[in-house]
Parts: sequence; C-alpha cells; structure tokens
Amino acid sequence: MQRKILLLEDDLQLNHTIRQFLEHHAYAVLSAYDAHQAKDILYETDIDLMLLDIKVPPFAF
Repeated sequence: MQRKILLLEDDLQLNHTIRQFLEHHAYAVLSAYDAHQAKDILYETDIDLMLLDIKVPPFAF
C-alpha cells in the first residue's frame, strides 16, 4: 500500500522536483500549488503526510 503525500509548494519547478523524488521512493504524491487546492485535496482524500511551503498564496500558515 502506497503512502499518500500531499505536497503543497507554489514554485512549479520545486514542486515537480520534490514530487519526482518522492514518487521514485514509491510514494503516491498529490500536488497542490496553492492553499485552496490543498484544502480541496484534503477534503476529498485521506492523506498520510503533508509537506508544505509555509508561505503559499493566498494564505500563509
């Protein structure tokens, strides 16, 4: 069973790089590029781990 990770990073290149690394290590990665996308994913999917940038639009956590 793959662990599901929500990756919240607004920098497209960094998001892609982190996602590739995690997928290479057999994680299922769901990417979000802003807080609204992350919130939607959290409501729809059971997530095992969340990696986030603390300064993403439109909120800062």
